[in-house]
Amino acid sequence: MIRLFNLLSIIMVVVLSMGLNACGGSDDDDRSPTEVPRDIIGQWYNISNTTYSMNFVFKNDGTGTGEISHNRIISISTFAFSYTYSSNGDITCVGKRAMVDEENAETVDTRLVFHYDKSTKRLTLTDGDNGNWHGAVFEKTGVDYSGIDNGEAGDTGTNAPSTIPTGIYYTLEANGYHTCIMELLEMGNWRKAKEIAAGSTECYYFTEYAAIAVTSGDKFKWLYLQTSSTRVPSDAILVDTQYYSYQTNRFTAYYYLYPDNYYSDDWMDISSEFTYSNGVLKYKSGLYSGAIFKKVK
Repeated sequence: MIRLFNLLSIIMVVVLSMGLNACGGSDDDDRSPTEVPRDIIGQWYNISNTTYSMNFVFKNDGTGTGEISHNRIISISTFAFSYTYSSNGDITCVGKRAMVDEENAETVDTRLVFHYDKSTKRLTLTDGDNGNWHGAVFEKTGVDYSGIDNGEAGDTGTNAPSTIPTGIYYTLEANGYHTCIMELLEMGNWRKAKEIAAGSTECYYFTEYAAIAVTSGDKFKWLYLQTSSTRVPSDAILVDTQYYSYQTNRFTAYYYLYPDNYYSDDWMDISSEFTYSNGVLKYKSGLYSGAIFKKVK
């Protein structure tokens, strides 16, 4: 997984260095370009399609970026585009898409069309490269991103959403399985470490700090993370892959979870347990105080 994310970063450097194609089209005479409503400028998150995590940023200079990732397999598409807004509410985006999965990495041309509903203040993806994305509904985070990355004076790039993006977050720093494995390897007990990675031996650490699910209203639940030394079940969410070694002995541990397999049944106020800034969740107190939680792709 780490290799794939590094590869994706390299691809996006190439994409962003390319000149972006102009948007719109002369054959859409009934969709005349018009000034972009200020409400559209900012970051938007998918709230309807549970198979994919999606977010897009529209900047006030007519460019934008986005990311779509599959929630159950390693498949990521990152977008860089320019866009135009039409009088009928359509936003047409043309640019490049960098795609990475377990077997392939490539950059292709892309065209996306969103429709903005002024009454609901929502975006709907009506056309795009993958039909499974169509119909996804987006809501804005509530922050004005108009100054970000435009080179404007005084822009610190530290803007953060007023609410925390929903989804699943995890950390390896505070993962009981990972802690067990590392300590056993430090003692040279690689056989016991491998047993824990296989999930066949109970770990003496709790795993309640391993992952959380965040829902609307900044509420969260603890999730129970699991581990396996073989590929995880198809209906599970793979959150990380770690390669461990001791001398000449090596093994792989897959960290995964089922989204409905909660450690706790109660939704709790996230502000009482975590701090949130610039897309990063940090645990406030306890044994793993300061642990950083990453959003599952």
